[in-house]
Amino acid sequence: SSNSAVAGAQAGKNAVENNYLSATQIDDFAARAKGCEARSDCKQIVKEMEDLSLKQHQELIAVCSTNPVACKEKYGDIPANGMLVREAIDRVLGDDVPSKMKNDMSSLLAQQMEAEGVVSSTDFAQRLQNIYGIDKQQAELLAAAALGAVTGGMSKSGKPVSGTEGKNIVIVDSGKKGAWNKAMNKPEPNTVYQVDGNKTFQTDAQNRTSLAEGTLSWSKNDRNTYQQCKAGKCGSTGDEGGHLIASIFNGPGEKLNLVPMDGNLNKSGWKQMENTWANALKDGKQVNVKIEPVYSGSNKRPDSFSVTYSIDGGRPVIKDISNTPGGVK
Repeated sequence: SSNSAVAGAQAGKNAVENNYLSATQIDDFAARAKGCEARSDCKQIVKEMEDLSLKQHQELIAVCSTNPVACKEKYGDIPANGMLVREAIDRVLGDDVPSKMKNDMSSLLAQQMEAEGVVSSTDFAQRLQNIYGIDKQQAELLAAAALGAVTGGMSKSGKPVSGTEGKNIVIVDSGKKGAWNKAMNKPEPNTVYQVDGNKTFQTDAQNRTSLAEGTLSWSKNDRNTYQQCKAGKCGSTGDEGGHLIASIFNGPGEKLNLVPMDGNLNKSGWKQMENTWANALKDGKQVNVKIEPVYSGSNKRPDSFSVTYSIDGGRPVIKDISNTPGGVK
């Protein structure tokens, strides 16, 4: 009947927009990916997943654009399938699988929600906050970037998402002694790392950390003395491996959060700034920080640091700190 044809056509439209991998396939790939780093087959598994997703997407288009009835028969109850797929994506985002797979899932989740007319960047951000415990500022950044990946780097307004153009988005948890996060110790270029649900790091085209941003918490993290030593040796004589976000504020111990920093600066001016933040936290105040290392040429050692912080929502304090003894430019 014409009604069934219309229903089939709508189901076909939903299928094309919503289903690239089935829930079972997503679960199967996630299961295969566990332990892949030890086997050195992570890239192969992720590539197989992406290839199958593309193949099935093309099949959906071929069937559903030409024969709505066959589309309805082949792909079944699209809304129910869509829910199962989203649940599978949720499982992957909370699982121990390669960051590239999580990045693909983040984009797929955004596309699922966008296709159903549910999501704006804000809606997706709220979902990330509620389900994964990511704070509002970082959730909005990740939501906008994931949505940008689906829409060709464009936001709802049609403008590129600020600061994330051409960057992959990775959701990751920092490690601890004996179990450091390998992805954070070998950062990829042009990547946004959403760390521990409350911190954001970005890398530039040369794998250097170009941004560390987050809401500080009074919760000490383990130090990675090997990575600190390694970072210090990348710079000048007298340098140390300096944490952008200190371990006392739950800053990661991995390379992503470490840069060559002048030893005197690290123990004096930088430490004094951290003491200001620590005292505010002890008084129950909220501290938001944004730290941008500034490099020249292809140097791995920052020349300086652009730091912006606010306490309890007050007027932002902006500091331009030289990577030299005392930090004065």
